[in-house]
Amino acid sequence: MFWKTENFESSIRKELEEIFNLPHVSSAENVSGNDLGLQVAVVSYRGGEFLDFTMPSAHVPIFWRPKIEVHSRLYFLKDYKTFKTFKVVERYSWSDFTRRTLTINGLLLRYKPLYNNKDIESLLVKACFELVGKMKSSL
Repeated sequence: MFWKTENFESSIRKELEEIFNLPHVSSAENVSGNDLGLQVAVVSYRGGEFLDFTMPSAHVPIFWRPKIEVHSRLYFLKDYKTFKTFKVVERYSWSDFTRRTLTINGLLLRYKPLYNNKDIESLLVKACFELVGKMKSSL
């Protein structure tokens, strides 16, 4: 169906490193009881798709929107006990999904995937900003 596929995993890993450009916890010196560490994980992700399953008597549309789920954990550096955990799920809006699907590529040609690395990276950035906002407001 597609001539080109996307490698979301390597793109997500690279983007996470750029977003959270922090020193590794092992480089921490003179750790006090209030110092916090951060763990961030992309728990799940998926690109979006729209298919038309054709049966003799009907057409059944099958679709899923792009989505990314990011979790984080703030923990005390001294004893590694969890301070707080956070979770964010970011999806393409229905209007953006519909707009992308109702293109010539989305409906007929399919010479490339509907969603690519840049789309997933965009969702990741939105999710991480929301995650940072949640962490910031909890402190």
